[in-house]
Amino acid sequence: MMPRLPLSIAMLPVFSAALAVFTTAPLLVPTQAHAQMDRTEAAWAELVFTRTGFDEALLLAQEWHVLPQVPPRAWALAAAGLFKTLDPPLELLPKRFVQAERARADGAALYSGEVVELSGCGTSLQAELFARNKAPASAGSPAELRQMRLLRKEASLRLHAAWVTATFGQAGFECAAQVATALLNKQPLPDDASPPLPDTATPTMADPRVARSSRMWRVATSNFLHGLDAHGSLMPTALFTALEKESARSENVDVGMTLTTEGAVVRVTRVERNSPAAQAGLRKGWIIVRIDAKELADLDPRQLNAMLEGKIGSKVVVLAQANAASKPKKLVLKRRELVRSTVTGYAAGEGTGVGVVRLSSFASGSATGVRGSLEDVRLETGALPTALVLDLRGNGGGWVKEGIAVADVFLGDGVVATQHNRRPPPKVFSATTAATDIKLPVVTLVDIECRSACEMVSSALQDRDRTVVLGQRTYGKGSVQAVLDATMGAWSVLLTIATYRGPRGRSLQSLGVEPDITLPLPSGWVVATAREADLATALQADTSMAAHCSALVTAKVQACVAQFADEKADWRLKMAKTDPWLLAATDWARCLVAQHEGTVPQ
Repeated sequence: MMPRLPLSIAMLPVFSAALAVFTTAPLLVPTQAHAQMDRTEAAWAELVFTRTGFDEALLLAQEWHVLPQVPPRAWALAAAGLFKTLDPPLELLPKRFVQAERARADGAALYSGEVVELSGCGTSLQAELFARNKAPASAGSPAELRQMRLLRKEASLRLHAAWVTATFGQAGFECAAQVATALLNKQPLPDDASPPLPDTATPTMADPRVARSSRMWRVATSNFLHGLDAHGSLMPTALFTALEKESARSENVDVGMTLTTEGAVVRVTRVERNSPAAQAGLRKGWIIVRIDAKELADLDPRQLNAMLEGKIGSKVVVLAQANAASKPKKLVLKRRELVRSTVTGYAAGEGTGVGVVRLSSFASGSATGVRGSLEDVRLETGALPTALVLDLRGNGGGWVKEGIAVADVFLGDGVVATQHNRRPPPKVFSATTAATDIKLPVVTLVDIECRSACEMVSSALQDRDRTVVLGQRTYGKGSVQAVLDATMGAWSVLLTIATYRGPRGRSLQSLGVEPDITLPLPSGWVVATAREADLATALQADTSMAAHCSALVTAKVQACVAQFADEKADWRLKMAKTDPWLLAATDWARCLVAQHEGTVPQ
């Protein structure tokens, strides 16, 4: 069986949030996560999942997963999933774990219950069952509830760590499966359950015995896949396919511009290339006075942009002016279906010659968009930029092939990254020289939310001394996933089949990209704090190679950057308040130009 590749890495949070067992990253708000969970449960409603399904998931993992062997925690979590579905649920825990937790100052409240020996599995199995006392209805304050959730999260991490060192393998799982199945069969059916079907009938979810057994093996399989690494998951094939299509869909029906408010002024912040707005002459920075003759006072950006949407072929009348002193123009724009670009190009700082290329994700056409961003800057300023800031902040990844293509735009030739599967040799991704390659000096901005393909690109440019990376250490998701369909059943698994390394051979997994220059978080900025390495079942980091610092970071360039701190230009004072990281990147870009031209102050 061959996996379905390539997989959009940006889809992973959607898949993970759809599973009740775990979430890979806090990218979805609770209401979105619950909606995905409900959607997943609905998709499973008619699908029978049996022990055979678990066995096939195991075979797929042994064939494709990047780990050479199934780790003990995967077997342990799978067994724990079996007991979790009982009524009341039982918890499978490493021996002496409960005693150690109860000895902690905060452990008594978390582990109040009875420890039960896992009978019939011998004394060598380092696990036991725990029947937790039912917690009383919570009546604590919000602060107390947050503290309790934090304690439970920390205890969960300690539990995963305990399973790593415990002796628990396939034999232990098989014994646990026998015990759990026997307990499940002894449990009475609910009073309102439908009567069981005859034993000779084809198993369906209409039979309550089949339904609860199906749920038990489904949860055990989900736990097993998550025990392999933090991105493993199980889902009905139809739902996997639907989510994949939804993640790739980026069409909008509007006129191709984005609006925001600056006090009482409504301003254009983005114009899509070749859109009705662009063809009518609208540009970034223009002021919108009215839309369909309606006053725009007191409307927020969401409401303003909603006014531009509508049916294909319908028209919207916009009254716009290039600046506050120019005469307003009446423009009639015809709505059509547009594919929103993930790339935005604009000028950074009046008279600096620096252009900004903002990539929100790596989707189809991103590399073409990066090349076209130079023209965006020319349309805004009247001249092509002399240097670029590649802004990858908040970029959660996307299609690997587009990441390679974007790096290719700047590198010209040589290695971009290597992909390491469980069997050598590694796959090498290389750049090729083209007439459209961008040779301007480049500064790259990254943050903790830069992950996957985003890290591949920034690592490639840094390792090849093509850029200076500014910001903070990235997320550390240096792995690739594939969807594999079952041969017996309408379900699929998501498995991690490879990891990535930069051109110099350094692993990105659980490490991320270390910036050449670390920038402090400005006061008031709220960012995520958890990285891939903080996930309980994250693949371990390979720390055998140190991070590379770009050769472009020289004492002369750093001295040049320091000199700009005393400038008092209006654009600079404004940017220092709104985006100090971009200001720092602009200064570095100007100094790289000076270094290239040989005019860096001595």
